[in-house]
Amino acid sequence: MIPSSTRQFGLTVLTTCAIATTAFTQKIGDITEFNVNAAQELASITAGADGNLWVIDPRTSKILRITPAGTVTEFQLTPGAYPADITAGPDGNVWYGRRGEVGKITPSGDVTAYKVDGMVSGISAGPDGNLWFCETFRGKIGRCTTTGEIKMFDVPTRPDNGSSNPLFITAGPDGNLWFTESHPGANRVGCITPEGKFSEYPLPKPGVPRGIAAGPDGNLWVAQTANPNDEDRVFRVSTSGTMAEFVLAGVKSSMAQSVVSGADGNLWFTEPNNPSTKVSKISIKGELSRFGVPTAFSGPCGLTVGPDGNLWFTERAKSKIGRRWKAEKDTKYVLHLPSGFIPATTTINMGESVEWINKMPGQSALRRESTPPDLDSTGGTGLHFTYKFNVAGTYRYLDHLHETHKGTVVVPLKVSPASGPSATKFEVTWAAGTSPFLSEGFVIDVEVEVPGKNEFTKWQDGVTTTRATFEAKDGKGEYRFRCRLRHKSGESASDWSPEAVLSST
Repeated sequence: MIPSSTRQFGLTVLTTCAIATTAFTQKIGDITEFNVNAAQELASITAGADGNLWVIDPRTSKILRITPAGTVTEFQLTPGAYPADITAGPDGNVWYGRRGEVGKITPSGDVTAYKVDGMVSGISAGPDGNLWFCETFRGKIGRCTTTGEIKMFDVPTRPDNGSSNPLFITAGPDGNLWFTESHPGANRVGCITPEGKFSEYPLPKPGVPRGIAAGPDGNLWVAQTANPNDEDRVFRVSTSGTMAEFVLAGVKSSMAQSVVSGADGNLWFTEPNNPSTKVSKISIKGELSRFGVPTAFSGPCGLTVGPDGNLWFTERAKSKIGRRWKAEKDTKYVLHLPSGFIPATTTINMGESVEWINKMPGQSALRRESTPPDLDSTGGTGLHFTYKFNVAGTYRYLDHLHETHKGTVVVPLKVSPASGPSATKFEVTWAAGTSPFLSEGFVIDVEVEVPGKNEFTKWQDGVTTTRATFEAKDGKGEYRFRCRLRHKSGESASDWSPEAVLSST
């Protein structure tokens, strides 16, 4: 069903209030809560392209930015329009939906709003470079370009000639947008292509579907609040509409709100309805674990994976932001957002890992621009991929399906001690791990620049070791070292690592 109109309304609103505060924190177990005094009702949350978390407060019509360390900056929108959802956009801005408008806010807080009719509930970036949103009460799905051109599509299902109440929307791994239809008379999962063609799939049990997310298994995952006397459910929905049902034993009326794919390969969701007050997970096999939030009756609501690899959630009833620690030791995280890799440059120690969390709508193809050889991962939204970097070097990669999305992993080598007299036996370390720590066919080059010279020369060439002793035989001064990983055929190599310096006194 193709709808009626295409139109554009632009309204630029300069932020009049940008107040930074440090939130009060309390930590219980692996959950830290940040008490945001300026807020009244924190709802949706997302990770932004600036490396921060962004949150909406419907009651005060504010958008808040929180750093991973807990510093909060608030930005005031035009009061009274109740922002409902927020997402990272393809243009590096954060986009939100609320009554009567879809808007964007830059990392510095400048707001541009575009007028729509009706109440916007869910919003998501699409694989076509646009923003897609639900208009709940009118039963429509909207598409908004990054310049504010809006087109509306009527959802076919209309219980009692009304609205099916489309509520949450997300990008699927198939290049389409998927949404929940929360009216009890609809109880469906819908799909819309970027061109506006609908497919709808009724859920096999009565209830109210709410949160939806793409999982690491290439399916959609939907949380449903069942009828009052029945237990709630999570459904796994394939991109062809095939469903698997997982009953949440003993869970009733949880009103499961937000669903996300976590960095640990599980699906996580919030249970806001009192007294549930939980952030729970379900494995792709359907195994359920539930975790209580320290503050009782706090109504955990919005949920996202942060740039630190942890789960961040809002506590709507208590004006708090929670962080559940899920980051792994010796691992750094990169979010692949619609605008690119965040952060674009990641520095780690030898032997540490990088995990990429794919929040890119549709398909992406992580590929190396330079060595290592097996830095390759292709998949859809919700996928995560981990690679361990054993050898010092500078490694460039990109998304081959979106070639402006580029990133770098930097792995320095080490020299110990950093200084000493000429008789000192310095140890230079360029790799970590036990054999085999190299892929077959690859070797390591280490070069040195000695005092009085302006060029690097070979020192350890084509080796498969991890370290060596160095004697400063060229006099006092600074010795500089750099390293790279290379295929012994010469067909490929990483870029050189940052220089490590020792001083001979």
